[in-house]
Amino acid sequence: MDPDRIRLVISGICSVFGSSMLGLAAVWLVFVNTHSALDLAYLGLLELIAGIVFPIPLGTVIDRVRSKMFLGLMLVAAAVSASAIFLALAVTGFSLLLFLLMVFPFRVFRVISRTAANVITPEIVGESEIARFNGILRGFSTSFSFVAYAVSGIMIYISGPDMIFLITSALMAVSGLSILTLKKGDKKTGRGRENRRKFLSDSREGFRWLFSNRGIMWISISAVFFNMYFSATASYLVLFNANLPEGTALTFGLLSAFYVMGFSIGGMAVHRLGTERYGGIAWIVFQGLISGIVLVIMSVENSVLLSWLLIGIWGTTTGIGGNTWLSSAQKYVPHDMRGRYFSIDTAISYAGTPVGIVAGAIIINSYGITGDYMLIGVAIILTSLVFLIPRTLRKFGVER
Repeated sequence: MDPDRIRLVISGICSVFGSSMLGLAAVWLVFVNTHSALDLAYLGLLELIAGIVFPIPLGTVIDRVRSKMFLGLMLVAAAVSASAIFLALAVTGFSLLLFLLMVFPFRVFRVISRTAANVITPEIVGESEIARFNGILRGFSTSFSFVAYAVSGIMIYISGPDMIFLITSALMAVSGLSILTLKKGDKKTGRGRENRRKFLSDSREGFRWLFSNRGIMWISISAVFFNMYFSATASYLVLFNANLPEGTALTFGLLSAFYVMGFSIGGMAVHRLGTERYGGIAWIVFQGLISGIVLVIMSVENSVLLSWLLIGIWGTTTGIGGNTWLSSAQKYVPHDMRGRYFSIDTAISYAGTPVGIVAGAIIINSYGITGDYMLIGVAIILTSLVFLIPRTLRKFGVER
C-alpha cells in the first residue's frame, strides 16, 4: 500500500475512533448530570441538524475548492472543537446549554469531513481499486468504533469522561494532519466557467443532477428507510441479547464482534464479487432484502449460537450493501459533482436515523424486542420489493 493510502486509512481510523469516543462521553455526561431523556433528545436533535442542514451548502464548497485542503481543515477544526469542550468542562464545569452549543460544531465538522473523504478517495486510490480499499477502510473503521466504545466506557469508569475530549482532539488532529500531508487529492473540482458560477446556482445544479439520474436518486431515497430500520433494531441489540436464555455481557460482546467481523468480510468481498457493477440491485438485495429476512428469523429463534450466526450474516450483508453503494457512487458520479452528491445523499439518508430510534423504542414498549425485530424485518422486506420496481434503480451500475 502506497504512503497516501496508508495516510488515508490512518486518518479514517483516527477520526472514527475519536468521534465514537466523544459521542459516548457526550451521552454519558448529559444523562448523568440531568437524568433527563428529553435532554438526551436535544443532543440527538443537534446531531440531526448537523447531518441535514449543513452538508448541502458545504458540499458545494467541496466542489469549488481543493478537496484535500478542505478535508484536512475540517478535521483540524474538529480537533479544536473537542479541545474547547475539554477546556470549558475544566474551567466552568458542566452546563447543558453551553455543552450542547460546543458539541454542535464538532458534529458539523465531522459530518462534512465524511463527505469530503468520499470525494477525494477515488483520486488517491484509483477507480479500479475503490471497492477493495473501501472494504478495508470501512472494516477497520467499524472495528475501531466498537473498540472506541469499550475504551470510553473503561475511561469513564476509572477517571470520568473529561479526558476523552482531549484524547478525541489529539486523534482528530492526527487525522487532519494525515490528510494535509497527502501528495494526491488536491485537484480542483471546478472547471473554467463553472468556478465562476454563483454559489446557489451550483447548489441547485447538484439537486438537478441527482433528480435527472434516477437510479442513484432512488438509492438515496431508499437509504432513508434502510437507515431508519437499522436504527430501530441495531440500536437495541443489548435488549435483544437480554432476551436470550443465556444473555450475558459475554454473549452481547460476541454479538457485536460477529457483526463487526461480518461487516468487514462483506465490505472486502465487494471487490471479489464485483457487486459495484450491479450497484442498484446489489444495494437493495444485500442492504435490504436479505437483512430483513435475517431480522425475521432472529425474532422467532431463541438460541445464542444461532443468534451469533445470524448477526454475522447481517453484518456481512450490510457490509456488502454499503460498500457496493459507496464504490458504485464514486465511480458513477462525475468528479466535479461528488461533493454535492455525497452531501445531498447524507442530508436525505440521515433523516431516517433519529426517526428509527424513536420508532424502535415505541415498538419495543408495545410489543417487546422480538416484536420490534419481526415488524422491522417484514417492513424491510416489503420496502425492498417496492424499491426493486423502478427500472432505473435495477439498471444502475449494470454493465457500465
